Amino acid sequence: MQYCLLLGKYTSLEDHDQRQELYVLHFLTSRSENKIGPYYYAQSSYPGDSEHSDFGKLFGAHKSLEMVLRDLLLWVYLDAVILTCCILHSARSLSMGVRPMTLTAPVAPRLDLDEKEFEYLEVNGYVTGHVTNPKRAPPYDEHLEQDAQLAIESFQQFYQLPVTGLMDPVTKETMWKPRCGYPDVAVLEKELAGRSNATEAKQEEGKRRRTRRYNNGGGLYKWDKRKLTYSIHNFPSRGKLKPLEVRNAIKRAFGVWSDVTPLEFRELDASSDADIRMAFLRGSHSIDKDHPIFDGPDGELAHAFSPNSGWGDVDGDVHFDDAEIFGLEENEQGYNFFQIAAHEIGHSLGLDHSREPTALMWPHYHYIKNFKLPKDDVMGIQSLYGTNPSQIQKPKQQDVSHCATVFDAITSIGGVLYVFKGGRFWEIVDGTITTALDGRMTDDYWYQLPAKINAVYHRSDGKTVFLKGTKYWVYYGQYAEAGYPRQVADLGLPSGLDAALPFNSAKTYFFKKNLVWRFDERRQSVDPGYPKKLRRVFRGLPKRVLSAFRNIDGQLYFLSGKRYYRMNKRVRRVDKGYPRYFTKDFMSCNSVKR
Repeated sequence: MQYCLLLGKYTSLEDHDQRQELYVLHFLTSRSENKIGPYYYAQSSYPGDSEHSDFGKLFGAHKSLEMVLRDLLLWVYLDAVILTCCILHSARSLSMGVRPMTLTAPVAPRLDLDEKEFEYLEVNGYVTGHVTNPKRAPPYDEHLEQDAQLAIESFQQFYQLPVTGLMDPVTKETMWKPRCGYPDVAVLEKELAGRSNATEAKQEEGKRRRTRRYNNGGGLYKWDKRKLTYSIHNFPSRGKLKPLEVRNAIKRAFGVWSDVTPLEFRELDASSDADIRMAFLRGSHSIDKDHPIFDGPDGELAHAFSPNSGWGDVDGDVHFDDAEIFGLEENEQGYNFFQIAAHEIGHSLGLDHSREPTALMWPHYHYIKNFKLPKDDVMGIQSLYGTNPSQIQKPKQQDVSHCATVFDAITSIGGVLYVFKGGRFWEIVDGTITTALDGRMTDDYWYQLPAKINAVYHRSDGKTVFLKGTKYWVYYGQYAEAGYPRQVADLGLPSGLDAALPFNSAKTYFFKKNLVWRFDERRQSVDPGYPKKLRRVFRGLPKRVLSAFRNIDGQLYFLSGKRYYRMNKRVRRVDKGYPRYFTKDFMSCNSVKR
């Protein structure tokens, strides 16, 4: 009997975000042409891969006693061989200054998730099914653990945190910040919508709106009239706010929304049947067991109910937690009542929580100095009700024929494709343009961003990098980070770059003419050996690419002129059938001029 040892070497592939690939240690026994015997696997990257995570079968179902004893002796012998090999390999590796290979059985990480944290995920819409907290379900159930992990990942994605699927310190800290009690993901509303009609239409609309920064309930969750009334039923029992101050703050909060829409608001007395009723309440304040409950000081500050959401009499109403202390001045004790009221009124009008951290409709409480309704919220509310007809309209820009355009830069953010040309941009969701056909002005969304950028890409930390000429800007949401713009040369890159491609969370490629640079995001420097010729790194591309992006499906795309190429990421070669016309496939253009 002949033995063969195959030792897989350590690799670090960019295709898997530079995580360790699995080590494979095979001991094969061979008799004639048939290979039998145990297979050993040691893995560090894919604990969920059942094919490679378990030691291979030792005993067959129909083996004779003699064969079983033979295999048992073989098992013991091979264990000794493996141990000896590993000791020798480790000693040799250490003497050469190389990290030794470890032979460990994969262990799936357990979630550090307590009942309160799981309840938080349920209440805020991250648990989509009837899932029981795995901590409350003895014995341990792998499927429940997976569902809980998916809920944590969804939470991390919404708040633009590193997606680990674990309750790490950053996730825990984010989870317990003071916030609005309205769910982040409109899943609970959809389940409750079973009390009313058109549930399927609401669910389908909800799927689409979660790909945007601002979120709205769509046509089903908005008022069908322009003149609305509100009433104030009581006033806070804590803090120093006087009734007149509360009334004025609420009036001003309604004005935030009427200033940018055709909506009009009028206050009625508490005994009247107003459209939107406002009250200060504590703890459990409804006979409906599904009704949200206030949790005392801090935590949940207020909640509201969107119109036609299936809650019955409280649809459109706003509740403030009377256990909180509210104030009006920046340095005053307590939470700013005006901004909280404006946020909750946004829900009463049909807006969901925004994924834009600088937006008023961001779930967590954050004070906005020198308050002006952010652009994200303006776009959200105007998508429901339109603009205020009394506002002075900007002169209409000359139409841009997007079907005949060679674009300057493209990037993908949260499932939305952002396409830039000159001083305008388009949003594309699932092949549909969600902006006007002539696009939007770039600086209407990204404040003070110059026109005609050269390249753009979205980093794994949730920030977006724009490059133009000798400078680059880092934006978090709508606003540039402090200290920008900076010089591209500070990164070791040339000026006038053509394109940027985030290959994974650690590496970004930059392109200029026929050269490519690989940039390490962690070290903030260009990797040794670069630049290289474009065609050596990505085979099958033309001599120059003008735009590049990594789509939400993980595919890599490169544009040269009006045509695009899809790259096979594993072999770094253009897929068959390419190039194709970008505006035809991505922007629903029926014909493209050559």
